[in-house]
Amino acid sequence: MDYSIACKMLENKLAILSALNISVEGDGEDKVSFNIFGSNKSIVIDKVKMREAITIQDAPVQERQALPEDSKQAELPTIDTTDLDEEGFLKAACEAIGTVTKTPQKTLDKESFIKVFKYTGEFAKFKN
Repeated sequence: MDYSIACKMLENKLAILSALNISVEGDGEDKVSFNIFGSNKSIVIDKVKMREAITIQDAPVQERQALPEDSKQAELPTIDTTDLDEEGFLKAACEAIGTVTKTPQKTLDKESFIKVFKYTGEFAKFKN
């Protein structure tokens, strides 16, 4: 019964994604494609591989309790915007962000991304 419900739920979600998609040539029974809005790229999902990747287990997964250190993040300072112009804010944000580090795939690591995202949002609020 659980398997049937899980399969039906996945079918419904795939149907929703398909309905939201602009029609893409080449879709068939074994794959589905989605355009990435705002770019000239698309995503192709192999339905066969997706079915193989999903396994329904007969036993529940043993969950562990969350520990305080799991959610421990460094408290990022808020920039005092009193008497700051845009250039001053950007300078303070660069100092608060510090050295930006990247992963081997040349993307920002988690801590750098969080800092950049936080101060980008604060800059947007500052400008408004």
